[in-house]
Amino acid sequence: MRRIALLTVILLPALVYGQNREMEHRMNSLVSDVASLGDNLENASKAQLDRTSRSLSLFDVKWSEYLQNNYEAIVADNDLIAIMDEFEETRTAVRNSIELRKAQIEKTEQFIKSEQFVSSQLGQYRDLKDKAFKLSLVKQGADALEKLKAKEKLDFADIGNAYQTAKEAAEINPRLKDRMDSLQGLFVEIQTISGEIQKMEFKPLMTRIKDYLMSIAAVSVIMMFLVFLGTYVKSVKSAKESAKQMKQLLNKGENEPPVI
Repeated sequence: MRRIALLTVILLPALVYGQNREMEHRMNSLVSDVASLGDNLENASKAQLDRTSRSLSLFDVKWSEYLQNNYEAIVADNDLIAIMDEFEETRTAVRNSIELRKAQIEKTEQFIKSEQFVSSQLGQYRDLKDKAFKLSLVKQGADALEKLKAKEKLDFADIGNAYQTAKEAAEINPRLKDRMDSLQGLFVEIQTISGEIQKMEFKPLMTRIKDYLMSIAAVSVIMMFLVFLGTYVKSVKSAKESAKQMKQLLNKGENEPPVI
């Protein structure tokens, strides 16, 4: 009996160690398999993401069953506990990658719709501006012009919402940056036209002529000021240069010996 007990004391730790190392190999294998699910997800399609999600769920089941069957041995070994934590981190990382890619796909689809909508509005807004201008030329068109401006304000709100949706999509998916830059330029142009439409109102012909002449006069005054400013700057520079040259001549005269 003593011999059996002695053998048990000697062999049992070795058996436990061997069993734990076998469990360590199995658990590391599961971690590696789960980690491989996260490879190349940045280009995955919806179908691929669905398959990856199903595979991850299967690994969740396998992992849970393995922990239940070997719980006491795992919690008694620090190395196995570390692998258990690693599995949780890896699974979370893969799940986050799947959700991020799903969000990118969804936002990209929204971006395309918003891009098409905003792009389709530029031509309509140019026509709307022409119509608003013609209505502003006659007093009888004042009511129609106000209705047009009211509708335009609502339409521009829809364009603004679409633009904001596209902007949010581009923030999630960096690949949309170049297209977003182009869309931004288009939106700014539409926004400018919208502002011009909202400023339009009926004005008598003489008032229009007066405003036109005033604008020309304002431009002329600005141009005259710029010319004056340029001339003034040049004169200041010239004066400074002349003063510098004069100072150099005086210094030169002081340094020369007197002539006897």
